[in-house]
Amino acid sequence: AFGEFEQSNQILLIGGISIILSTLFEASTLIRHFIKEQTKV
Repeated sequence: AFGEFEQSNQILLIGGISIILSTLFEASTLIRHFIKEQTKV
């Protein structure tokens, strides 16, 4: 049972990290786009 818990915990951790990374990637893309728009003016 402990091994199972350990495995599911790892899956949750990996899932959380991938969600955070994708969110950061989207945010940086939006920020870059915003900066381009600002410098255009």
